[in-house]
Amino acid sequence: MADDAQPTPPDKQLVQWLRALADVVESDPALATRVTQGLATPPPLDAEAPLPLPAAAAASASPFTAADEPSAEPAAVTAPPPTPAAETITPTLRHTRKTSRFGPSVTGRPMELGTGVPNPFTVFSKGGEEGLRRALEALRVGTLRAIIRAHDLDPANKLNAAATEKRLVTAIIAAVKRSQTEPAAKTPRRRPMPPPL
Repeated sequence: MADDAQPTPPDKQLVQWLRALADVVESDPALATRVTQGLATPPPLDAEAPLPLPAAAAASASPFTAADEPSAEPAAVTAPPPTPAAETITPTLRHTRKTSRFGPSVTGRPMELGTGVPNPFTVFSKGGEEGLRRALEALRVGTLRAIIRAHDLDPANKLNAAATEKRLVTAIIAAVKRSQTEPAAKTPRRRPMPPPL
């Protein structure tokens, strides 16, 4: 019975491929809309029949010139209105190896936060404290902790593992406001290099 529950190697490959496809679709709202529209159209009755292309894609994909074009008109493709991708996608964190040169990227969140770990200083400069608070409240605890680590917002390590979302949001906002009011630290001047011998 336990052997029946284990997926076979082709099933594992299919699952991995589907997960990778889902990550790509989650990271691109335009692609998510196209996939949603594609799934909403009914498949053709004949399994051997080609899938219908949208009118713009069919015109650009034709190997015929305008004079050689067959007279048959392509069937009109109607698609349902797109659903907002941000409402249907939940945030996920792609795990990376510890030795990876690239940081983890967070997917499925509002586009104004950018890619990767959000920069609270940029969000604060664009939307002020209220805009930063709204953006941070939309994120999960793991993403808030990633922001704190990536931007070194807790150098004294005062936030413990039991800190709540509200506490993390408050700490990030306080650190960003504090950095905006403190004067920038002066960088030490380099000593001039001695002349070559």
